[in-house]
Amino acid sequence: MPELIPAMGTVSVDDKPAAGVTVRFVPKTGTPGNGSSAVTDEKGSFVLNYINGAAGIPPGAYDVTFSKFEMPDGSAVSQDIQPESVGAKQVIPNQYTNVPSGKEANVSAESDFFEFKL
Repeated sequence: MPELIPAMGTVSVDDKPAAGVTVRFVPKTGTPGNGSSAVTDEKGSFVLNYINGAAGIPPGAYDVTFSKFEMPDGSAVSQDIQPESVGAKQVIPNQYTNVPSGKEANVSAESDFFEFKL
């Protein structure tokens, strides 16, 4: 397993904390590992976890993507269901859902907090 650095941050949409957003750090060429991800809490805060559940992320350069699905009535989608199969819609603007999203992060021991404004 690669060296992992604890990393965290916040996500806001239209200057408001964004709860329930899946944040994925996708490694750029030359960055080891498979990236890390997290889901934001009610304050828009997240703590990254590596794919095996260990806390942190390998140091390196990343593209960052964001995703959040909601049912037509605005309710959350169960974690064990494919969102599209139950009519859920992506509520994050499409420009942020795939690489390249225009959002990037360089993770190091000196740079481990990231603030994303969507």
